Amino acid sequence: SYTNTQNPPRYMVNLTLGSRLFDERLTFGTRVVHNAGPISKLDKDWNVGLSAIQQLYRPNTLVDLFASWSFNEQLSVEAGVDNLTDRYYLDPLALGVMPAPGRTARLALTWKY
Repeated sequence: SYTNTQNPPRYMVNLTLGSRLFDERLTFGTRVVHNAGPISKLDKDWNVGLSAIQQLYRPNTLVDLFASWSFNEQLSVEAGVDNLTDRYYLDPLALGVMPAPGRTARLALTWKY
């Protein structure tokens, strides 16, 4: 069975701090997410070989930065950096063992017409 892969973190803490300035045209801030280790160890001696192996992941803390500027009602630009500290980690809610993305920068220009 896939029961061993369904082991969420004991707890998650999310914190977002930011500000809006210049008549809310500029928005910027940071987001911090902490994932604790799994709720329990599910790989029991009697269960080895009969089901999927438990996804083992370690506690992790991620830091993201974000900012946006609205030139007017039609044009805005957004920028951000996810996983600022470039942590190697497994997403605790993913079923695969592929690590989550490292530091990722993004830039977007939005034009509404």
